[in-house]
Amino acid sequence: MAFKQKGYPVHKGTAAHGAALKKAAYGGTKTWEEGMKASGGKLNEWAKKAKTLDKNSAEYAEVQNKINDALGSSKTHGGGTQSKTVKPVQGKDDEAPKNEKVIKSSVYVPVERNKKKTVELDDEGKRTGNKSVEVTDDKGKVVKKKDVKVDPVTGDRTKTVTKSDSTRKTNRKSYQAAMDTYRDAVKAWRKGGKEGDKPEKPKRREYMRA
Repeated sequence: MAFKQKGYPVHKGTAAHGAALKKAAYGGTKTWEEGMKASGGKLNEWAKKAKTLDKNSAEYAEVQNKINDALGSSKTHGGGTQSKTVKPVQGKDDEAPKNEKVIKSSVYVPVERNKKKTVELDDEGKRTGNKSVEVTDDKGKVVKKKDVKVDPVTGDRTKTVTKSDSTRKTNRKSYQAAMDTYRDAVKAWRKGGKEGDKPEKPKRREYMRA
């Protein structure tokens, strides 16, 4: 058989093997011969079995612990997957720990919208399949409308979707148009020798809050 002695294999029948048997096993306090006696002659059997097992399994841990105990090693193995806790390496006072991720967060404020759904019913109170859905922004303006019509004879469905700019988008366009007019007025004012008062710049908040 072969076993490891400080990182390299030692084969049976060689001079190195004979010398190794008289030295304490790597990590233990007993020689292999002493370990054979302590294990009741089962040390070689356990060593062979350990090589065939998954090192993360409970069975491997049990066999390896027997080997370690027979050789006088205090090292023990636990079955299952091993987990490692990494402690943060603290940098400077104004820096985050080097091995911790810094996550930048931002606050997302969605535009408030309301949805209104209308379903058509027949005389018996059953749905005909016709329905309408309206989506309005926070100002009450309809920004999306979907109509679904069902042909009572063929059963074919027709869907129509209509979209329009939200109040915010409409206000932004109005502000941009006002700014274009203002720029043209300023150019004309400068060409005219800056006579009279300078054109007044439109205030964005007055358009966006409309």
